[in-house]
Amino acid sequence: MATKIGAGGHRQNYDPRTGRYAKTTFPGLVKLPPTRKEKAQRREELRRLELFNRAKKSRDKYVFEVYLAIENELPGEVCLVNDFRFDTTINNVRELDIVTKKCIIEIKGGTGSRNTHQLLAQKRFAEMKKKQHVLFAPEISYRNEGRYKKHGIEIKRDIKTLIQFIKENKQ
Repeated sequence: MATKIGAGGHRQNYDPRTGRYAKTTFPGLVKLPPTRKEKAQRREELRRLELFNRAKKSRDKYVFEVYLAIENELPGEVCLVNDFRFDTTINNVRELDIVTKKCIIEIKGGTGSRNTHQLLAQKRFAEMKKKQHVLFAPEISYRNEGRYKKHGIEIKRDIKTLIQFIKENKQ
């Protein structure tokens, strides 16, 4: 078998299957390329790690907790965390806190005394994308909750009801 010394001083053997020289550490042992399944598993691991890091670095108060709860209960359901998308209806960038396969979750950490306009725009954006819009706000005042519900915004105060809402809309 033809051999040569490659970059870095490694001995390489010619592999007739691929028509290339392959690095070998032991005679006759050639490392096989990963299969499609292994590649898909690696991509999924990297995707989940990126989502975890984005949620961990978020400045929003409950994003990390909600992300972990959803990922523990419904693995692989979360698509995006703290993502910025261009919305053509407002010609500006829109922040999406958590996006699952069927829902867009907006997270509010305070009492929610303002931002009705922002939530309505977020709801229209979710409807345009054919997804459900839900607001997770555990500290929201009952007065503001009534005002948001009057505008048709779905509000969840605890993580269990939020996960139940996601499960219902998953089907």
